[in-house]
Amino acid sequence: MSNLAAEGLQRSSITELMTSIIDEDLGIDGVAIARNGRLVLDELVRTELAANDADAGNSDIDLHAVYSITKSFNATVVGIAVDQSLFSTDDEILSLFSQYDPVDNFDTRKQTITVKNFLTMRHGLHWDELTLPYGDPNNSLSIAVENCTDYVECLLYLPMIADPDTTFSYSTHVSLALGALVEQENETDYQTYTNQNLLEPLQITNYLWNELTPAGRTPAGSGLFLTTRDMTKLGQLYLDSGMWNGTRLVSESWISASSSQQVSLPSGQYLDGYGYQLWTYDLAGLEAFAAVGFGGQYVIVISEKNLVVTFTSNNYASEDAISLPLNLLVEYIVPALDS
Repeated sequence: MSNLAAEGLQRSSITELMTSIIDEDLGIDGVAIARNGRLVLDELVRTELAANDADAGNSDIDLHAVYSITKSFNATVVGIAVDQSLFSTDDEILSLFSQYDPVDNFDTRKQTITVKNFLTMRHGLHWDELTLPYGDPNNSLSIAVENCTDYVECLLYLPMIADPDTTFSYSTHVSLALGALVEQENETDYQTYTNQNLLEPLQITNYLWNELTPAGRTPAGSGLFLTTRDMTKLGQLYLDSGMWNGTRLVSESWISASSSQQVSLPSGQYLDGYGYQLWTYDLAGLEAFAAVGFGGQYVIVISEKNLVVTFTSNNYASEDAISLPLNLLVEYIVPALDS
């Protein structure tokens, strides 16, 4: 571990960041910063466990629910599987999941959905989990969790509402299905494969998975608990083009495709697009990409500044506070950089 000054960050600005987080009770649970491949800050802010920890059986305050950051870890595992020629991004989903044939709501367009369409969330299936909050009876994820046992089957049986590769529709169960595909094609338990090919090489040994789905599948779209420091390792892996400590874990081409804007999205305050289970941003004129999870979980990479910033948060009830980590990065961390 290095220090702020040695890696070109002004200590005064980072001190102001941490003071603001603590004194203003901003709902931030932890912050980590890596610059030039070296960890310079790793601060645990929270002092007690949350309800979601108890629900998952977590008793370690260092471990935090990362929610949809799980999707970005999962997409990296998918990339490793593609590198190992287990399947390709051009393969058609229904052909790979032939056990579900014939599918309900058959549509010739459904036959053309590819692995890449799942990675970019442009599958064309009738799914909406962002317009309404989870728990609302009309939220697609809520409907599936309430009514389905096999989440992959229920997903594939949905009607089509658009041609594949045309409309962005974010889906946790699309990510879960990609994890199920990895498990199916390598004939190894998903968690074992993920540990052997990603977590263990990244020296991540302290982690927790939420309970399996009713069909016995790993919740590969939302179920990981990790430390803030270990979350940062994913960002560093992407910043280093798939290398970790001199060993290649995933191909450079996969890292490039995943972190690039594959889908252009309506511009928000910072958001401008989506890659392979990663979001792309313009942060005060700096191009960035990030793994993002419900409640304000972020692993943010700014390649031109050789910077990875991770936040864990507990802002589950406030939509405005979800983007708070980005605001804090722009207000305090970017100005702290010497160059």
